Amino acid sequence: MKSVDEVVYLFNDNIIVVDQNPNRDLEDIKAYLSRVEFLLQERKTKQSVVLNTENVRRPNTEMRIYIRKRMKELKDKFDHIAICSGKKQFANTTASFLLGFIGYKNYSVHTTFEESIDFLLKFYDQTLKNN
Repeated sequence: MKSVDEVVYLFNDNIIVVDQNPNRDLEDIKAYLSRVEFLLQERKTKQSVVLNTENVRRPNTEMRIYIRKRMKELKDKFDHIAICSGKKQFANTTASFLLGFIGYKNYSVHTTFEESIDFLLKFYDQTLKNN
């Protein structure tokens, strides 16, 4: 199993990646989100995050409640959230619904990790051009 530092890492100055283990449990989710929060505090600027859930099983109820609570708490610290859930239509719809319900306005859902990264690189390139 991957360490937390291998799962949650900085892709560049603006992007945090959460590349989840397929067999994670609630303690793993807590560790991943704690690491995200640490990286956000360390960077002192809003960041974007890629949540790669392509190869993970659906979280159980306890995990979903915890994820929803923590994502709501971290909401104002993100520029953008890119969810990478593969070609799972139900997961894509659920991710969009959940993020919208929590109050996220800047989010996107992608089918591949590469697509997520490309989107965010263009997002920051456009943001820099507009400033």
